[in-house]
Amino acid sequence: FTPARCGGGRSLHTALRSASPLLSSAAYLRTPPSQGGGNTCSCPAMALKVFSDSLAKGTSTGIATIQGLLSVLSSSSATTVQELVHHLRSASEQFRGVDCSCIAVKSASDLFTLFITQKEHSRLEREDFESCRKLMTARGATFLARLQESSSKIAAVCQPFLACGSTVLVHGRSRVVLESLALAGSSKELLVLVTRSSGDMSKQLEAAGLR
Repeated sequence: FTPARCGGGRSLHTALRSASPLLSSAAYLRTPPSQGGGNTCSCPAMALKVFSDSLAKGTSTGIATIQGLLSVLSSSSATTVQELVHHLRSASEQFRGVDCSCIAVKSASDLFTLFITQKEHSRLEREDFESCRKLMTARGATFLARLQESSSKIAAVCQPFLACGSTVLVHGRSRVVLESLALAGSSKELLVLVTRSSGDMSKQLEAAGLR
């Protein structure tokens, strides 16, 4: 086995299909990541800062998770795919320790990992590790871009269901619901009722021009 290669006696495609959602087994690689006492990578800590800073700016948990994991891909000192996956797992676990939705962190992490590894298996098998990293980073950036565009697309799809004169009951907080109502309110008359448990949703609706 050549350390610089992503493949080995076992194909990358087979390894990915049999691994856990975050590729915890990754048995197709040579050296397991260090477990304390050795050189430890600081990229999970750096990713945690990216994640926390994104949340502080009002970014959704899912997008903040992807941004944090992308920072791991670009800054990790890993030399094998197994080490890189270990760093992704470590970062994801640290994200869950922040005051946020753990479910959103887990689902975003799982979907991100699947997206960056489930295409172009033949390329991942024949390229060296740095080429694999670049491919995964490019696919991760594509995933983030699509995720960031999704809320506006959902808001546009919702418009036929928000007819002029509609009464809408809002329970809870949702950026997508807010964007959908703001878009509808720009051209239609709506009556929006907000429950007390929705927190500052009413203030956000007012800021968006809805009364």
